[in-house]
Formats: sequence, C-alpha cells, structure tokens
Amino acid sequence: MTPFRVEQPRLHRAVWREYAESLIVAVLLALAIRAFVVQAFVIPSGSMLPT
Repeated sequence: MTPFRVEQPRLHRAVWREYAESLIVAVLLALAIRAFVVQAFVIPSGSMLPT
C-alpha cells in the first residue's frame, strides 16, 4: 500500500474533467461561429427565380 494509489483516482477524474471542459468550449465556439459567421440564409425573392 503506497500513497500513490490514493492519488491516481484524483488524476483520472481531473483528466476526464479537462476533456469535458474542452469539449464544451469547442461546441460553444462552433455554435458561435456558425451563428455569426457562416450561417446560410434563404431569402426568397423574384430576382432569384430561374429564367
């Protein structure tokens, strides 16, 4: 029984939390970029009808 076994679960939990936080930030950034920069719009108008 060594004290290192006690620290291992904490490290494991911290790594998963870091991955979760990174994933959340990435999803929020992707949504923000999509909403404000790359959003495609459909604007119905007579000038865009096929001739």
